Amino acid sequence: MTNYKICIEGRLEERWSDWFSGLAVTVEPGHGGPTISTLTGPVADQPALRGLLNRIWDLNLNLISVNQVQETHGKSFTAGIIDPSDQLENSHNI
Repeated sequence: MTNYKICIEGRLEERWSDWFSGLAVTVEPGHGGPTISTLTGPVADQPALRGLLNRIWDLNLNLISVNQVQETHGKSFTAGIIDPSDQLENSHNI
């Protein structure tokens, strides 16, 4: 399993955790900008990640980022940042 951190715009309540396959839900106040909800935790594989992203799409939420998070010696760092706007731009270059 791989750990992911998925950031979306808006406020999700903790009760959504079960619907998002048990990922932890945290909310960061906007401080002048939009409120950001973060889903973090292990995801079994790429199809499971796609399923989570589809659920975000189904709720019409704005996806901010998807990051693969690796833990080394008790500290987390982020790798493999996916910027959704880059994905859209690149999808037109066929």
